[in-house]
Amino acid sequence: MKQQAQAKAGNVKQHVHEGTEALQAKAGEMALQAKRLTHQALGKLSQPVAARIELLMATARQRPLPGAAFVVGGFLVLRRLLRRNG
Repeated sequence: MKQQAQAKAGNVKQHVHEGTEALQAKAGEMALQAKRLTHQALGKLSQPVAARIELLMATARQRPLPGAAFVVGGFLVLRRLLRRNG
């Protein structure tokens, strides 16, 4: 019985490890796709606008908390406005 439980635990551990590797690979793939799409979108903008957006993106990477707070605040305001009109 103990050996069966250990074998089952080993199988589960291996399955989780394989799933983790698959998720990491997918996350890497998604990150590359996001970078590609971002560069593609920036290429369609005028140079001054693209430069400002790149600066904002760099700032958001260095200090993500203010950007996240801004997004959450905007979402809350939008939600409140939609509830009033609905």
